[in-house]
Amino acid sequence: MNTEQDKFSVFWYNDEEINRWSEKDFEEKAASFAAAGINIVMTFSCTHFRWSYYTYRATINAALKRLVDACHKYNIRVVEHHSSHLTFVPLSRRD
Repeated sequence: MNTEQDKFSVFWYNDEEINRWSEKDFEEKAASFAAAGINIVMTFSCTHFRWSYYTYRATINAALKRLVDACHKYNIRVVEHHSSHLTFVPLSRRD
């Protein structure tokens, strides 16, 4: 009988984490999750409607990679949450 249970948390990230956090910052966050016994983290951000943030896709993905790499060091699984919608409104005619 397996008595181990998963412990779930949410990682809310936004401008600060996407544009300013270093690998060390993500490492410290992952360590705090691990210290709390968390082994599954779901991401959530105001950028989850990806088509509206398409021009920042590489930057967002790089931040998510740093999070995933840090969490995996502690055997924490990461569920990346984002949404898509059909109401994309371009900022200009060129977009």
